[in-house]
Amino acid sequence: MIIRIALGLVASAFLALFIGKLLLWRHIPLLPELATRLGITLLLLGFGVLLCGGLVMLGRLVCRAITGYFSAPQRQLRRLLFTANYQENLKQRFYWRKMKVAITNDAKRERLLVADNRRHIKSLSKAVRRDLSALKRQLPKTAYRQLQQELDSYRQELNADALLALQLKIANLGTR
Repeated sequence: MIIRIALGLVASAFLALFIGKLLLWRHIPLLPELATRLGITLLLLGFGVLLCGGLVMLGRLVCRAITGYFSAPQRQLRRLLFTANYQENLKQRFYWRKMKVAITNDAKRERLLVADNRRHIKSLSKAVRRDLSALKRQLPKTAYRQLQQELDSYRQELNADALLALQLKIANLGTR
């Protein structure tokens, strides 16, 4: 409705300005100025009505939006969304905490395994060294040195399988 009134005022303003232009061509002294003033006034009035109508409609929309935002169903929906988001956040935090604990436990398990392997290799190399020392007088010097070098290199490499094989080899030499 407001748009129709504003468009009617703007149309009548253009009509008044057109009449003022026609009167100016006819060389009528006072009427073109009055028609032009009337056209400009009607044009400003039309745009003013349109602007005021727009502001009133904008105000109504803002009021509706505010009342809708603070209405009971919207508040309940926001609470529900907040709770759902909070639960999702808790699930994610639990997942990442679980991953952190798993990674930490794996790292500890790996450190313990490495330390246990080192202890095992150390005790195994001591046993092999004892067996080798027991055979020192029975073996030639070069064979004894070679076996001792193998023992040292396998111990530095932390190669338990090679140490076991060396122990078997020394045990077989001792049974001859």
